[in-house]
Amino acid sequence: MPTWNTLFSVVLTALIAGCAWAPGSPPTPTPIPMARIGFLDTDVGGATAQPLGAFRDGLKELGLVEGRNLTIEYRFAEGDESRLPTLAAELAALPLSVIVATTTQGTRAAEQTRTAIPIVFTGLQDPVAANLVESLARPGRGATGTTLMTPQLHGKRLELLKKTVPELTRVAVLANPTSVGASMSQVEEAARPLGLVIDPREAHTTSEFEPVFQAMLAAGDQAVMVLPDALFYNNRQQMIALGNQFQLPDMYWAREFADEGALVAYGGNRADAFRRAATYVDKILKGAKAADLPVEQPLQFDFVINTRRATALGLTMPREMLIQATWVVE
Repeated sequence: MPTWNTLFSVVLTALIAGCAWAPGSPPTPTPIPMARIGFLDTDVGGATAQPLGAFRDGLKELGLVEGRNLTIEYRFAEGDESRLPTLAAELAALPLSVIVATTTQGTRAAEQTRTAIPIVFTGLQDPVAANLVESLARPGRGATGTTLMTPQLHGKRLELLKKTVPELTRVAVLANPTSVGASMSQVEEAARPLGLVIDPREAHTTSEFEPVFQAMLAAGDQAVMVLPDALFYNNRQQMIALGNQFQLPDMYWAREFADEGALVAYGGNRADAFRRAATYVDKILKGAKAADLPVEQPLQFDFVINTRRATALGLTMPREMLIQATWVVE
């Protein structure tokens, strides 16, 4: 027979336990799991503020907040592509769930580390031609992400350039020959129905920029279209200054060029490509495989006209183009 003291102890213990689980009691905090990803950029740290900010915004919309449940290991090549393999190897050696790469060169460097870490690329020009995926619908390997499909837009850029410079017949086309987006045959094919003669030009380093612009002027080129490459993007202020110096109407693929002083830019919206890349990170963190996630093509396009530059060149922008533009820099 239990004594009254024993019964009292049992009841008291039960009451204490009940109070501990009573409704309204503050629950014991559950530790928030911390995801860890890498970010590999060819540019200078902070220079890609707009697209990097869009990427962070995309993560935040999905509940991934840096410093709360997400750690990002940043590596910036400071405009020196030769550093990418070393930086990619540093990231591959860390316990990461995903590596985000912002250029074709960066994606290739990450892939060449033979890491098992999935890779998400942001706004590449042509990942199929770069042999980074088997197809857009079925990447089939360890990388996926968003593409700007830039080579397919060469014809549209030439068309807009001709409307900007009505008497245009000869266009210099500047490319970095190591770039996947440097398909001169595609450009020449697009130029034929427009009655344009293409003058192919190449630059491997920044030291070649000024001599190549001098050669364009000497050859009688009336405008220049620059093909996509990190070399040109990371040194866009120098490119824009040379266009001004040699008084050449210029066409680029990214809106930042026209925002900062070039005449015209047309291409997929890079910030949107970065924002949508965040969805790949989220899906992979939840267990999806990069090989099974189709590459997304651009949903938004930028068509930016700099009328201040047009005035400096003595050009009158057609009203039709000003209406079509997504942004006009005045």
